[in-house]
Amino acid sequence: MRIYTKTGDSGESSLFDGRRLKKSDLRFEVYGEFDRLNVMIGEACLEVEGKPLEPYLRQLQASIFSLSSILATENPENLTDKVKEIKWMELTEKLECNMDFYDKELPELTSFVLPGGTRSAIVLHHCRVQARKCERLLVALIEVAEFDLDILKFVNRLSDFFFMAARYANFKNKMDELSW
Repeated sequence: MRIYTKTGDSGESSLFDGRRLKKSDLRFEVYGEFDRLNVMIGEACLEVEGKPLEPYLRQLQASIFSLSSILATENPENLTDKVKEIKWMELTEKLECNMDFYDKELPELTSFVLPGGTRSAIVLHHCRVQARKCERLLVALIEVAEFDLDILKFVNRLSDFFFMAARYANFKNKMDELSW
């Protein structure tokens, strides 16, 4: 498979199911931002390499890649069985369980927290901000295209998870949070 196909030279690109759209289409914008989030999660994996969070972040990367496949496919019939089998509410519940685990160890939150502290916390905050951007764009796309609304719940919980993970990274490294 060649990386360059020249089929996008006219300003159009193909969805996974073959339909051609302008590269400026909202659908490309949305899954492009999820791609950016996936890269940021990859960076976070480097920061927490060998720690318990790393394998879970890798699982999130796979889930987000699957989500991008859904966003890039207008006809759900054209999705692979692997992607069709994803249970978004189960993934959302797993995010919540992880957040509950972190929350048990963390000091009570009494004010807003400014992003800062360790390098891993900063990278996780970048993931949080990008997840919020993805969510806003996904909401716009849902207004014009049909998707399983459980996906939106999963994406909403992602930014919460990254916030908790960032707090936890600072806590485990004995780094005080910056309160506002």
